[in-house]
Amino acid sequence: MFVTFNTFIKALYDERCSNTIVIAIYRADGGFKAFKRNYIKCYGFSEYLAHIRGTKLTAIQTYHVAKMFIVYGKRPAADIPAILGSLIRQYEIDVPAVYGILAKEYWLARFDSPIYE
Repeated sequence: MFVTFNTFIKALYDERCSNTIVIAIYRADGGFKAFKRNYIKCYGFSEYLAHIRGTKLTAIQTYHVAKMFIVYGKRPAADIPAILGSLIRQYEIDVPAVYGILAKEYWLARFDSPIYE
């Protein structure tokens, strides 16, 4: 079942904040944003990608995965086709049959703006 990366991390955060002492420690340390930053630093995207292994993505879900690599992974939009190719091979993830989805121009048109740079 597909969930966004943020939803996946939020579920882990909520699971770890099962008692008041842990919640106080996480809040003093910066809360959810700090947890997410540290999680990415330590684990990257491997657990999330293992979670969505074998998923047949829709166009919007593919966009969410691409955005994850651009925003949190600091990858340029031009790298998204190669990343998707790797996900198809390594994690058996299917992408939709959308014209140009594996071309860098497709992703540059969507993410080539000051918001993502």
